[in-house]
Amino acid sequence: MTGLLSHSPNDAESWAHLSSLYFTQRLYQQSIFCLEEVLLILPNAYNIFARIGEVTYISASGGASNADQIEAFEEAIKYFARSVELSEWYLRGWYGLKLVTGKLIQAKPSDGTSGKMESLNQLATEKLVHIVSQFRRNVKGWTGFDEAEVLAAKDLIDRDEQKFPR
Repeated sequence: MTGLLSHSPNDAESWAHLSSLYFTQRLYQQSIFCLEEVLLILPNAYNIFARIGEVTYISASGGASNADQIEAFEEAIKYFARSVELSEWYLRGWYGLKLVTGKLIQAKPSDGTSGKMESLNQLATEKLVHIVSQFRRNVKGWTGFDEAEVLAAKDLIDRDEQKFPR
């Protein structure tokens, strides 16, 4: 794979495939590097921003220290936020943003940024609720989402409501 990239370094698909290979081997930093190369070629690829957020989140969940975990969660939030900035109704981006802001709110002691995290979490919740409700009502233009992803979003919202009833 790296031989192909040395001959054709602007092949975004090859970079993405190499990222996937690194990810399966739990080489998360190399996977992220490859995805960043994809972004150099396709700077508006909102799905790649979300994927970097996912890989960053997963890498932090694997036994990192609390400080390293918090730093990785903050980094993942930036990527998820960029994905939904580029595509307002990208379900995976909102899901990731809700998940990671929720984890950060739990992991980080209250400081000046907790209000920001709570408002990002609330915004992500609102967007996910809207997507789920439009999808379930079969509203025209809202049926193209993957049903499993919509169910996962609904489950995330429900779990959050059980933990923190309003």
